[in-house]
Amino acid sequence: MQRIKTGILPFMVNSEMYKQIDILYRGESEFVEEQIIDPWNLWVFRISLDGDIEIEQHADGHRFNTEVNANRTSDKWKVDIEAEVTLEQENFEVDDETVTDNRRENEFEAIVVRSLSDHWSVGGGTSARSSTYNNYDLQLELMGAIEYNLFPYFESSRKQLLFMYMAGLNIHDYTEVTIYDKSSESLLSHSLNISLEFNQPWGEIRTSLEGSSFLHDLSKNRLEMYSNIEVNLFKGFSLNLNAEYSMIRDQLNLPGGGASRDDILLQRREIATDFEFEFSIGISYTFGSLSNNVVNPRFGF
Repeated sequence: MQRIKTGILPFMVNSEMYKQIDILYRGESEFVEEQIIDPWNLWVFRISLDGDIEIEQHADGHRFNTEVNANRTSDKWKVDIEAEVTLEQENFEVDDETVTDNRRENEFEAIVVRSLSDHWSVGGGTSARSSTYNNYDLQLELMGAIEYNLFPYFESSRKQLLFMYMAGLNIHDYTEVTIYDKSSESLLSHSLNISLEFNQPWGEIRTSLEGSSFLHDLSKNRLEMYSNIEVNLFKGFSLNLNAEYSMIRDQLNLPGGGASRDDILLQRREIATDFEFEFSIGISYTFGSLSNNVVNPRFGF
């Protein structure tokens, strides 16, 4: 019947009835939203490699660092897990003899963050490390933190100014008895961090200032300044430049026996210092979920 109705239309074109014909379309329109299946479930993994070389007249050294990071970000939650291994080798000429020192350090860190509003977040985390250089058989931290962003978090793709206060428990198990006659101790500490970040199509710039101290003695404190530049090279690959300067007054971990001549020459032990400066350069590759377009900059990662 429908074909008969439409078939007589050409014969009515020259008639008066043609002007009175309306066409009514009763077709059903359906919009089917495409379901995107993310095999990574919003997880993003990052593997970083970097190194540096230092050369003097009678000494040289190089350092290799590898870092594996797993991050999951949604509107309300952020999870970040990180493991790092550092290998170092240094060579010194002493009395026409070359002395070589090798060192290895391991570190693990995990943090969980909960979004509260456009400006506030809370979080908690833990970290564990061991280091013969720093006189730690175990350095364990359990921390809680709160963060305020001067700008709404939805502007973080362009800029953000963050204020974060952190406090928690530090458990130290020392390799040797310290200058304060401690083989182990549990201490409370706190810190305040101010961070400014700008993002551009070519990369990003981040700078921060952090002050920290132990609560049992506020004179045991530290002030750190940090800057990072990340330049996008091509898909997934970035060039990273980092610089850090610290004013140090909190070396509770120094061994009571001091450092021997060889320890100082080979930099086997941390020694008393009022400041520290570091610079590094490296390349990183980022891969993982292509569907995770959620932007959640809370707690700076």
